Amino acid sequence: MAPLIPKTSLVRMAYPCHPLALKSGFKVVPELDSHHRLITLSGMGLPGHPVDARVGWSERGLVVTVTLSGKTHPARGDTASPWLSDGVTVWLATRPVAGSRRANTFCHVFHLLPTGGGEERLDPVMLQGKVPKALEDAPRSPTGSVLFRSRLTRDGFDLGAVFTSSALHGFDPAETNRLGFLLRVHDLERGAWMSGADEELPYAEDPQWWDFLELQKRKV
Repeated sequence: MAPLIPKTSLVRMAYPCHPLALKSGFKVVPELDSHHRLITLSGMGLPGHPVDARVGWSERGLVVTVTLSGKTHPARGDTASPWLSDGVTVWLATRPVAGSRRANTFCHVFHLLPTGGGEERLDPVMLQGKVPKALEDAPRSPTGSVLFRSRLTRDGFDLGAVFTSSALHGFDPAETNRLGFLLRVHDLERGAWMSGADEELPYAEDPQWWDFLELQKRKV
């Protein structure tokens, strides 16, 4: 008999997010080393797992990269239905509030699709969404404030995004080193991989089911 409450929902994890060695602002999406890999209770990021998710940060923003492998069919996407597309959804709260069940102006959601953009729906595309039932929506990110790159591979996709400080309302590592965070990797063949929560929970609208990123200090 399956448990009534999924194991991954019994605790909220705080995952370490290591700093990036940058001398200037972001010009492209940087490659992240293995120590940036996101190791979660769900198994995301473990060696041999089809999802390799990594996170890193600087005072200028947050970097997320995801590689998905093992697909037998090309990735498919549609900007009108990001939930029904191959790709990645990222939820971020720059000022997480313990016990809050409704999103606020500091809660963001972004869809990263390796395909689905353009007239023929073949181009990679980044979409900013809205958290359902939010008390107040996050401001729209200024044009160019999110850097996005994506490439299709033989058996999946490899994508990454830089959410600069201007894209994330309330992002200030000097004031708080903890971000609310949830990552969902969509695979139309095999289902979804989550960094936390569970598909049966209302995570898309309820920040209490999001985990955390702990922004680690730089070594002196």
